[in-house]
Amino acid sequence: MLRTIHVTKVFKYLSILLFLTALIFPCFDTMAEEGEEGEGAAILLSGFFGFFSSAVGWSWLANPALWVSWGYFTKKPRQSFLASAIAVLFALSFLFFKSIMINEAGGTSTIIKYRIGYWLWLGSSLVMLIGNTYLKYRNNRE
Repeated sequence: MLRTIHVTKVFKYLSILLFLTALIFPCFDTMAEEGEEGEGAAILLSGFFGFFSSAVGWSWLANPALWVSWGYFTKKPRQSFLASAIAVLFALSFLFFKSIMINEAGGTSTIIKYRIGYWLWLGSSLVMLIGNTYLKYRNNRE
């Protein structure tokens, strides 16, 4: 039991570390402009508004799903697993959109490259999904 608790903490804190690290890196480039340092934090803060303006904004919902997964990780494993799976799906959905709104006037530009911030953000959700899968497997064995 002690080993399971220790290992699960590693998954949760690694996920949080990846998420926080993603906030300081560029996330993607468009034809109009390259990503810039700190772009992840700006997208996190403004992404909620993008949720209302275009379909690509739905990808932002990976954030609250991931936060729910962190909160429920050892307390409510089933809910945490579901939340992490939803986070991964929403984060992956970003790859299916070809363009994104780049300004308040509603101008869009084609996404041409995914940068380290995006991959760290996706990795954060994937680590939680793997951690939840590990926890589920361990609990079924005990």
